[in-house]
Amino acid sequence: MTGAVALRDRHGNALGGIRLPELEAPTAVLDGRPNMLSQTSSGKPNFCGTYGHTIPFDRPTLQSLYSTHELFAQQFSRAVDAILRQGFWLEPEADQARRAAEQSQIGR
Repeated sequence: MTGAVALRDRHGNALGGIRLPELEAPTAVLDGRPNMLSQTSSGKPNFCGTYGHTIPFDRPTLQSLYSTHELFAQQFSRAVDAILRQGFWLEPEADQARRAAEQSQIGR
């Protein structure tokens, strides 16, 4: 028996579920495969393996998506607004996410 296969967006990120701003204004592929290295690197059991792999976009990909920092921050902020309206976040989390996007180097 094979596992379910997630439908993916044009960047390789899974569709459906709660679309966090990191998926709506992506800077990486979050592939969801078990991160086995995290399970063995410390020699102790941990839960990092359940979070999968993050594969950052290279500079040309980021530049093609976000020609300016303002463009990235606006797209990220729209995604924050959406998840806030859907009731998955509260205003303090939304404010923190917006600040992190404003302080990022994406598009600079």
